[in-house]
Amino acid sequence: MNSEHQDEPPVDPPAAPTWVTRLGKDTIFWTSMFYAALMFTVAVLHRTEVIDLFKSDNFLVPLSIPWFGAIGAIMISLQAVFERRDDWDSAYNYWHLARPLIGATLGIMSYLILSVIVTLAGSTPPDTTNAPTIANMNIFHVLAFIVGYREETFRDLLKRVTDLILRPTS
Repeated sequence: MNSEHQDEPPVDPPAAPTWVTRLGKDTIFWTSMFYAALMFTVAVLHRTEVIDLFKSDNFLVPLSIPWFGAIGAIMISLQAVFERRDDWDSAYNYWHLARPLIGATLGIMSYLILSVIVTLAGSTPPDTTNAPTIANMNIFHVLAFIVGYREETFRDLLKRVTDLILRPTS
């Protein structure tokens, strides 16, 4: 027996590729462009008053919040396509395909968290039942975009806050 490899753990064989991991960077690029076109279409529908992204009659947050979160997510995915064009890692394909949903969801959570913080500070968050002005919502839109763009950083922050709040006392 070769003593030089005794302490090394056994190596699992690589996972079989799936149809998602077989997608190339060009497919991910065009999928991201499709997502961007879809978001542009929603913006045009809002601008032409077919839909109102700022009103939230039957939803906890205005639709503009997940919209901005998804836009941030699409932008970081496109940035990865551009920056990693020569060393594409298809293991991230699932991440790229799910990015707009993740960005939208975390954008919603950032809105709710900031609304709670604003309320606890004694102020009042924008009233979304009466279509708030863009000026009232800008901080929430920027935050949703940033969270969508840097979702991993936001998830790490959530983990730390959760540990701080829920960690049992010694």
